[in-house]
Amino acid sequence: MQITISTQNIAGEVIQTANGRDIHRELGVKQDFSDWVKVQIKRVDLTEDVDYVKLPQKRELSATGQTLIAYHFTVESGKHIAMMF
Repeated sequence: MQITISTQNIAGEVIQTANGRDIHRELGVKQDFSDWVKVQIKRVDLTEDVDYVKLPQKRELSATGQTLIAYHFTVESGKHIAMMF
C-alpha cells in the first residue's frame, strides 16, 4: 500500500496525516472520490479540524472549473476508514 503520510496542523497541533485520495485509490474504490469521501466522513463520524482537514488546491479541474479539495485524515481516522470499507 502506498499512502502518503505528511504532517498537517489540526487543532493547533502538528499531526501525521494520510492523504484521502491515496486511501481511496489503494482501497480500489470505483466511486468518484468527492462523493466517496463525504460518505466515509459521515459513516465513521469524523469531525473536521479534529479528525481531518480539507485543503483547497491551487490548480483547477479543467473540465468543471472547480477547485480541487485535498482531504488529509489523521492516521487513526484513515485506519478506521480502511477497516470499515
